[in-house]
Amino acid sequence: MLAMSYTVTVPHGAVPGQTLMVQSPSGQNEMVCIPPGVLPGQEITVLMHPTAMPQQQMSSLASSAQLNTPTYPSTSVSTIPVAASAAPTPTESTRTAPAATRLAGKTIGIFIDFQYEDLEVHYPKIRLEEEGARVLLIGTHAAGMKYTGKHGYPAKSDRCVEDVDAHQLDALILPGGFAPDYMRRNDKMLQTISDMVMMAKPVGAICHGPWMLCSARGATGNPVIQGVRLTSFTAIKDDVINAGGLWEDSAVVEDRNIITSRTPADLALFCREIIAALCRSLYTKPELRTETDTEL
Repeated sequence: MLAMSYTVTVPHGAVPGQTLMVQSPSGQNEMVCIPPGVLPGQEITVLMHPTAMPQQQMSSLASSAQLNTPTYPSTSVSTIPVAASAAPTPTESTRTAPAATRLAGKTIGIFIDFQYEDLEVHYPKIRLEEEGARVLLIGTHAAGMKYTGKHGYPAKSDRCVEDVDAHQLDALILPGGFAPDYMRRNDKMLQTISDMVMMAKPVGAICHGPWMLCSARGATGNPVIQGVRLTSFTAIKDDVINAGGLWEDSAVVEDRNIITSRTPADLALFCREIIAALCRSLYTKPELRTETDTEL
C-alpha cells in the first residue's frame, strides 16, 4: 500500500508562499504550497489528497479518519518531478505555521504626499505589516500631516523625510498618483533614494513612482535608473527612457535592487517581489552612529 504522505524537496529559487505542481507517488499531479520559513533544498511533508490515492487505498480510508489536507495561499505555479518517499504525517504546528515573521525586524519606508494613489500606499503598507515589518509613511511635511489620496482616503505620516536617513531603512517604496510630481522636487527624498540604490537595498516604484527614479541621481550625476530594466505607467514611458532606463511593458520588473510595476492591478506581484528581495537580502543594517543618526 502507498504511503499517505510523501516528501518534496524545495527547488532552487523557490520562496515561501510559492505553489508547486508536484507528482504524487501514485502519479497524480497535486498543488503544494511552500510553508513559511522553508528554504530551497529543504524537504516539506505533503499529506496525499484522496483524489491522488489509488481506489483501494481510498476505500480503506473510508472506514477510518478522514484525510485533512493542508492548504496555503497560492501565488505562482511551477512544475517539478518528485520521487515517491514515505514520510511522517506533518504536525499541527507545521500545517498552521504563521507567515507574519519573514520580515520581522525590518523597517520599510513609503514616501507620501498629497494626491497619492490610494491603493499604492495602503496595500503595500498592510501587506508588509502582515509579514512582520515596521512600515513608516514618510512625507515632506512635519510628522502627523494628514495626506489625502486621489480617491479621498487619508493617511497620516509617521516621519518627516528630513528626520530620516537611508541607513535606518531596509527598503523604500515610491507610490504613484500625482504625489511623485511633488515629491521629486524635494532634495532630501531624492538623496534618500540615491543612497538606498547605492547601498543595494530594495527600492520599489509603481505607476508614476518611477518619476522619482528619473530625478534621483547617483555619484556620477546620472539618473539611478541609467541602464536599468524597469516598467511604469505608460504615460511616463518617455521620461523613463530619456533618463536612461530600459523600459518594458511587464507587470513587475526587478533589476539589481530596483523593483517596478505599472498600475494598482500589479500590486500583488509588486509586493511579492519586494518581500522576496528582503528575504534573500544579504545586507545587514549597520549600527547607527549616535552623533549623527537616531532610531526611527
